[in-house]
Amino acid sequence: PFWGDVMKGVEEVARESGFSVILSASHNDPDQEMMVIETFRRRRVDGILVAASRITGNYKARLDHIRIPTVLINSQAESEAGLLHWVSVDDRKGAQLAVEHLLRLGHRSIGYLGISSRPRSNQQRLLGYQSALAAAGVPFYDMRVVITSGDEASHEEDVAAGQASLPRLLGAGVTAVFCYNDMTAVGVLMACREQGIAVPGELSVTGYDDIRIASYVTPPLTTVQQPKVQLGSLATLVMMDLLNSRPGRNHLLEPTLMLRASTAPLAAS
Repeated sequence: PFWGDVMKGVEEVARESGFSVILSASHNDPDQEMMVIETFRRRRVDGILVAASRITGNYKARLDHIRIPTVLINSQAESEAGLLHWVSVDDRKGAQLAVEHLLRLGHRSIGYLGISSRPRSNQQRLLGYQSALAAAGVPFYDMRVVITSGDEASHEEDVAAGQASLPRLLGAGVTAVFCYNDMTAVGVLMACREQGIAVPGELSVTGYDDIRIASYVTPPLTTVQQPKVQLGSLATLVMMDLLNSRPGRNHLLEPTLMLRASTAPLAAS
């Protein structure tokens, strides 16, 4: 759901500019990602857009050899800025928006449920969570943070992570949880329903991304909206600039908070 909307933005701009789009998947493997890029070079493509890249500085020599305009979308590599042009959403700001919302509702025992398979965005969202707590004078406790392991970055893995993590979060005494993305939040909602825990009466839940399912689950999910179509269209516009010998600019886009029914004021004990 997320990348489908990003691709909509990519294809709209590419079509208007007279370009076709070829898709390939690297399955979160940086070596496979470089192989795909090198295959595109051999096919003499005009430019390359890479979504959720794992490329790091270790690949700089190979990237320099390729010499094809390349733009990263929501890169997962910390060293993106020195390698290639990029377009991303401000993950730290998005996390702050979610946690500040929970704080305004009176919650002070707020958990973070993260995912190790998206290292950069997970780290940025954790930092946003921590900074929002610090700004409100709320102590940070390690026990309220659960980072699940995984390497698939799939919807199934995310939902399973949400389901499996609920006992640890409840054991830490949280009254609200900020989830890495909407699918982990869906897993939390499913586990709450199975265990008879009322959302948001007993536990407030927030997601991240605002994919379509977020408004269809019960209760509809409060979440952070990433401008997905804009991510794709803006990255493609940067590519058009590079192809026309104009300087490409990097862009950090602003997320927005979508308020729905999965969060509520802290219930009186």
